[in-house]
Amino acid sequence: MPTLTLANSYSAGSPLTPSDWNGNIYDATAPNASFEIINGHLDKDNMDATWPKVLPEQVQRGVYGSAGFSAGTASLDYFKQWFSGCQTTSATSTYPTRPMPIPGGNATFYVSHPVMVVFTWTICWTNISDNQSEVTRVHLYVDDTLKTSQGREVKATAEPGGPSGTYARVHQGRIKNRYWIGHHTMELGIGHHTAGLRIVADEDVPQSRVWARSFRYILLKKPATWG
Repeated sequence: MPTLTLANSYSAGSPLTPSDWNGNIYDATAPNASFEIINGHLDKDNMDATWPKVLPEQVQRGVYGSAGFSAGTASLDYFKQWFSGCQTTSATSTYPTRPMPIPGGNATFYVSHPVMVVFTWTICWTNISDNQSEVTRVHLYVDDTLKTSQGREVKATAEPGGPSGTYARVHQGRIKNRYWIGHHTMELGIGHHTAGLRIVADEDVPQSRVWARSFRYILLKKPATWG
């Protein structure tokens, strides 16, 4: 970045012109000619030759990266009535157009400059059905867009109880629960973003239970050399 050269100069004893003064303070069309240069345009060319390196106290917080997370401790139950019309047993499975976001497994954040973002999550869920063809799925969505490679499913985690299923289902979650510790990396541009896990189940699954332990995002500033 070239050295700052203000577009407008002043003479001692002469009245200031408001437009000239304002132009020197902020002109987004000519950052090298106004103090707008400090809004992210400074680089090594503006460093004093005596500085050995850029020190932490000289860097605004969040410039190079930031992070955040959500989490939950409660058991979250999803019942069949919420997934009416969803069939996972057919050859051409149908799903609701907007699977349900999972509390503790989603986040909303703002990106002030192009970044590489790393999402990581830990989640566990069950499918309290006794039909192995009826599944419960969890998928990652970013900005309401399904990430097709980031989805997992669990089949029935219960079994008919008693001889020939003469009494209620017996949950076998201790050996059949689905645990998913996942991650996903991608680029994001400037703006507000949403990301997180959503659940969908076959309409005949009586109940699905979820434990969303954590959902994390790590933002790393994208260098200009990445293209």
